[in-house]
Amino acid sequence: MIDASIELFAKNGYDATGVQEIVDRANLTKGSFYYAFDSKEDVLRHIQEQFIDRCLSALDGVIAEEYPPGVALAKAIEWFINISGEQREELSIFFQESRYLTQDLFAEVHRKRDLFEQKFVSLLTAGQESGVFRPVPARVMGFGIIGMCAWAYHWVRPELGPTDHISAAYADVLLNGLYATPHRAQPEG
Repeated sequence: MIDASIELFAKNGYDATGVQEIVDRANLTKGSFYYAFDSKEDVLRHIQEQFIDRCLSALDGVIAEEYPPGVALAKAIEWFINISGEQREELSIFFQESRYLTQDLFAEVHRKRDLFEQKFVSLLTAGQESGVFRPVPARVMGFGIIGMCAWAYHWVRPELGPTDHISAAYADVLLNGLYATPHRAQPEG
């Protein structure tokens, strides 16, 4: 039922998908559905929580390796871009359909999302504290990197190349900038 729900929510949206469509796609009965889940919203919560748990586990794996700051950030970016290509539907549902979860059902997903963001920002903070990264607002940069990587699910496609090439380019630009030679960007004004 989860796979059928993911497929239908990604294709039609949560709001436009009915329980009957889910059970029809899964070749099950409504009784089976309601035995496993309290409601369609409960399925959405389950998908959301399963996805954020996977994200936390992957980021915890990067942190546990105790890589140097630049390598750790590059590994986190690599994982994020890979998930954009490999789990496009789940990522889409996570970002676009969470608005349909009531506050009670969204509370744990929200808590875990905040924890993911904090852990991601901690990679930047650790790099700044060690002198590897410049002292820029870590939280703002963290959100920017997360947003840049998360948005990739809209456009990452096999014809653009393997996700490891895309993630390597992202990491390179984020860590080294776009300038061919060292250059300090000055805001115009």
